[in-house]
Amino acid sequence: MNDLARKKEMHDLAKGLLADKAFQQAIIDLRKRWYDQILASPPGPERDELIVKSKALDELAPELDLLMNDYKMALSRQQKHG
Repeated sequence: MNDLARKKEMHDLAKGLLADKAFQQAIIDLRKRWYDQILASPPGPERDELIVKSKALDELAPELDLLMNDYKMALSRQQKHG
């Protein structure tokens, strides 16, 4: 699979995830669950891990957007250079 085809596949997967209502609800549910667990946990490694997970979850949508943009940019370069 060439680089453009791989980027297109990732674009399509990311676009599908971002449009999926069940996926969006799962993100909301996880965010709430982890936030509640953070508030209920005493300071320590377990709480730190929950904070890291929560921050990673916050980065998921922007990272999926970047995947989609990578494909668009690669396609644009290919079209310009034939």
